[in-house]
Amino acid sequence: MSYKIAGRLGDRTAFQNMVNTCHAAGVKVVVDTVINHMSAGSGTGTGGSSYTKYDYPGLYSSYDFDDCADRITNYQDRWNVQHCELVGLADLDTGESYVRGAIAGYMNDLLSLGVDGFRIDAAKHMDAADLANIKSRLTNPNAYWKHYLKNYGEGWGYMNSGVSGVFVDNHDTERNGSTLNYKDGANYTLANVFMLAHPYGAPDVNSGYEWSDTDAGPPAGGQVSACWQDGWKCQHAWPEILRMVAFRNATRGESVTNWWDNGGDAIAFGRGAKGYVAINHELGSLSRTYQTSLPAGTYCNVQNNTTVSVNSSGQFTTTLGSNTALAIHAGKSSC
Repeated sequence: MSYKIAGRLGDRTAFQNMVNTCHAAGVKVVVDTVINHMSAGSGTGTGGSSYTKYDYPGLYSSYDFDDCADRITNYQDRWNVQHCELVGLADLDTGESYVRGAIAGYMNDLLSLGVDGFRIDAAKHMDAADLANIKSRLTNPNAYWKHYLKNYGEGWGYMNSGVSGVFVDNHDTERNGSTLNYKDGANYTLANVFMLAHPYGAPDVNSGYEWSDTDAGPPAGGQVSACWQDGWKCQHAWPEILRMVAFRNATRGESVTNWWDNGGDAIAFGRGAKGYVAINHELGSLSRTYQTSLPAGTYCNVQNNTTVSVNSSGQFTTTLGSNTALAIHAGKSSC
């Protein structure tokens, strides 16, 4: 068990050949990196490295793991999630300089072989500052890094925004479990708010009806007499989603600015001098001052029809309840 490139599918030479072949065909290579933890047991890895749960000769010893040797028990407690063990896997102390260096060394070795970037496994189980430090040690700081929502879109290796369609769910995915759907409550609503607030791609809001049978057809033979009746969910008319269409139109052409996040489940960002959105997906309320690029004035928070005052420095202070959002934009000064 080590960072050697030696597995059932081939050795280092085979991996290099695979990367070269992919690049020759115009395909980029993104490595799924497991850097939060090691193993849950002992034995000999496919590369010939012997190990026990907290001892990996030549790589890590017991001093390199978090002090919490218990399994995660409370996913509402960030410290528990980021310092205790995921399903019993030895949790690396990614706050330790040596560990950060070892991980970065592994990733830099992969970069030397030509890989284009990384998908970070179990990213939510690591502190954002630890991940940022590891990323800062990479030989290519612009390598694709699929973790940060901050660079969502083309920064994740997705297609050009102008030719991309984006959605939270559609009539297929809402039923097969691959995406959120209307049954997910605030998670679903906030996902749609983010989609409509962010400039990437052409958004598509799914609007449908209640279902329990994944093969169920529409109620009343497909006839809609009124939204929110007879099983029709009409997500397009949910106020929190509907009003974001005007936000998107008002901010069209503006890039993401003034990004902020708390390293957890609260984010905020502007759309130049045209708009600003804040999303609190934390379990508790969030009170803080936000920096925008908006002109001073009074704006309507279209999420709940309350007013927001932006001062001459482009700042406003507010409290967001758990699982709520705020969205203000030019042209909407009153509610």
